Amino acid sequence: MDSTPSSISASSGGAVRRGGKLAAAAVIAFFTLLLVPVAQMFVGIGKFAPIDENRRLADPPAWQGSVPQAVVDAQKWFEDHYGFRELLIRLKTQVDYSLFGVSTRIHIGREGFLFYRAYLDVDRPAIDRFVAENFDRIVQGAEGLDRQLKRSGRRLVLLIAPTKDVIYPEMVPDTASRAPQPSQVQRIRARFAQVPGLILIDPAGMLIDLKRIRPVYHRTDSHWNSAAAFEVAKVLVDRIASEEGRTTSPWDFSLRVVNYPWVGGEARFMPLFYPPGEDALFAWPTWPREFTSVKGDSNPLEESFVAPAAPNMLPCAVVVHDSFWGGIHEPAIPVFEALHLAKWYGFGSLDDVLKAKPECKYVIYQFVEGNKLAWETLAGFKER
Repeated sequence: MDSTPSSISASSGGAVRRGGKLAAAAVIAFFTLLLVPVAQMFVGIGKFAPIDENRRLADPPAWQGSVPQAVVDAQKWFEDHYGFRELLIRLKTQVDYSLFGVSTRIHIGREGFLFYRAYLDVDRPAIDRFVAENFDRIVQGAEGLDRQLKRSGRRLVLLIAPTKDVIYPEMVPDTASRAPQPSQVQRIRARFAQVPGLILIDPAGMLIDLKRIRPVYHRTDSHWNSAAAFEVAKVLVDRIASEEGRTTSPWDFSLRVVNYPWVGGEARFMPLFYPPGEDALFAWPTWPREFTSVKGDSNPLEESFVAPAAPNMLPCAVVVHDSFWGGIHEPAIPVFEALHLAKWYGFGSLDDVLKAKPECKYVIYQFVEGNKLAWETLAGFKER
């Protein structure tokens, strides 16, 4: 005969049922956690802003040919596309930045200055080594290009933009690798200045002086601000006007500076839920903005710009450029008869660019000193 009180039996039965429900809930939660990321990956539940990774994400595996290779391709695809990947990456990056002040992608400098890790730690030393190993070839390439253009009545203009760490070395954190002083790039810029007849625009010294008055580079972006680019554009125009024998320069625009909140590319690259911003400085347009633009086929010319005819305009120019040309470009349009742009990595060879507009007197060879292709092109140039 069972002597257990009925109240205890009922209590035990209830506990068992509650335990069973909890176990079932735990199993359901476990499988939900497994399935929701899969659903997000394949169905797209919950859209998240893509992360700027400066590379192409892996394509789905082809499942053709070698099985081991297909397995490797599948693993790469999964690593780039697993569920909630963007959310989890941002979460980890935000914790690292907010709690510890570090980032795996960006060097966090002083006073809010940011610097790309890949450039300071990898690309900059590689470029310095390349310039050191090919110093004479680069100089000879610039001299040969200048001579070749002069034989057909044209002129070369070298415009080398310094990187942010060159202008603000005091803002680079101790975590970054240190560049030798002077760097090979600094040495070759000085060597270019000694080449007879070569038109060199080297704004580094001017920008170092100007930063005592106002910011010249963005804190959260790798580029100079458009107010600094305005000053570089003026130097460029004044120098070409001088080469033309002009007593006055067509540049008669005044600089009007404005500030507004902005988040630059380095801050967006981290990536964070709340990237740091800045009260950024920009040049407000004080120049004529009427022009005609014609898209090219990107090989070799991407676009041409023609402003309405005006007195004292400079001859047309072909511009080989990178992103640092952006702030120079717009105020320069009204003072040239035409500007024809060829973007680095957007054309087959420099020879193609030189042949594209032979009637243009000036070839502006613009690049930031971290542009390895520009150095390689000079080192490999063969005079014709």
